[in-house]
Amino acid sequence: MAKGKSRKAAKREDGSREEEGEMKERSKERIGNEGKEYDDGGSKPQPPVARKQQRSTRNVRGRGREGGGRGRMPVHYVVLPALLFGGVAIVVYFGEMWWAGPGVNKPLPLPRAVSETWRNDSVYLTRLWGTYRSNVYFGIRPRVPRSLLAGIMWYSNDGSGRMEIRHSCQHGDDLRQYGWIRHDGTSYGQQRIVDHEMMLETEFLTMANTSLGETWSARIRGKPLSQRPILTSLIVYLFNEGKGEMAYRTSGGQRSLEEVYGHTPEFRQFRLYLPRKTVADDAHHSYLAARVASPTHLDSFFKSVMVVEEGPRTWPPLPSLPGEITPDDGGPLKPNLVAYQVTTTVPFELDIVMETGLFSTVMSVSGERLSSALEKKEKNFDLRFEDTFHLKEKGFNESEIDCARAAFSNLIGGISYFFGQSKVISRDLDEPVDYWPAELYTGVPSRSFFPRGFLWDEGFHQLLVAHWDTSITKATSSSHFPIPS
Repeated sequence: MAKGKSRKAAKREDGSREEEGEMKERSKERIGNEGKEYDDGGSKPQPPVARKQQRSTRNVRGRGREGGGRGRMPVHYVVLPALLFGGVAIVVYFGEMWWAGPGVNKPLPLPRAVSETWRNDSVYLTRLWGTYRSNVYFGIRPRVPRSLLAGIMWYSNDGSGRMEIRHSCQHGDDLRQYGWIRHDGTSYGQQRIVDHEMMLETEFLTMANTSLGETWSARIRGKPLSQRPILTSLIVYLFNEGKGEMAYRTSGGQRSLEEVYGHTPEFRQFRLYLPRKTVADDAHHSYLAARVASPTHLDSFFKSVMVVEEGPRTWPPLPSLPGEITPDDGGPLKPNLVAYQVTTTVPFELDIVMETGLFSTVMSVSGERLSSALEKKEKNFDLRFEDTFHLKEKGFNESEIDCARAAFSNLIGGISYFFGQSKVISRDLDEPVDYWPAELYTGVPSRSFFPRGFLWDEGFHQLLVAHWDTSITKATSSSHFPIPS
């Protein structure tokens, strides 16, 4: 049994060896044939694995062609352009935001229209002070930032208990008339205000404006428009919105204000006083000294601090100024607002004089001298108006000429001085932003509806003003030029 099995195993081994030999022979023949192809200029023989990969690649490409596509694009061909486009879009977006935001409140990088020494110019000094507060019925200030502001207010004491203070030009005041009837744009103005039963006339005159000192005078005159007695309160105030100190002097039982004085960096020393008061013998006087944050809404402030006092004879109880208002912290009062109020029957007349600089070098004008100076200014204005516009020569009558004088005077008398930061906005901003601090010497379209500068209207204003005084046109135009962003 063992021998039989051994013979069978030997036969299987011999068969296997024969098969292996045949396979080797066939392999040699194949290799030989491939070698012959290569030697005859055919392709180089490749290993079987390489040929398999080649066939696989050909099959894939064939399937791509059969499917109608162009094959798969590498990922970086899509991602890199997308990232580049997105980056450019972000840069453009934030660039526009920067330009629309901070860009709208950056000064235009161009040379200034006027030199930095323009305040020393003699033409500027002759129009330093003026009625440059056109938003109030009568307000005077210099063309200096954060400086002294003077003005008046008034209200009727009719016993009703209402205090309808007239200060800012308001359509709601329902005045029958107000406006300049003569104004030369520099040193003289005459205004008429018709308020129900009283007509108020204000006149303004500047004198001796030099580098050593300046002075101006104002006259406030009240006239009755009815036969019955009219009781009116008039307030004269001086406010300092800048640096410096302010003090005052009273008389008449410490109730009547005589003088406000002090000093500022711009004017060294100053003094405002009332040298002449033509009022009723039993007129009621009061004053106020306080420190307030802003000149905005001064009329509301006065109304809020009024105290009621008994008036003489049959007069009703009188709202009066309370005197000194001490600070809440109990410290010493350093006033920046001083005011004087007189309550009197109409008619009345007050002269106000303001002096700055070296008082000994200027000549103040009040009383008869002021009356004479105002009459002379009125005549000179009428002559100059005719020489400039020739209306009488063209056949216009006196009524028409009066209307033309008033129209021109309100135009040139509306020229004002502003200092501060405007609010600006663009289409790409959600909220307004502040301009840089800037000065503006300009006319205004309307004292009550639009009491601020407007470049579009200024061009039309100066078409007429240039015929009167080209220096005013140059000053207002050069003031507008540095404003654009």
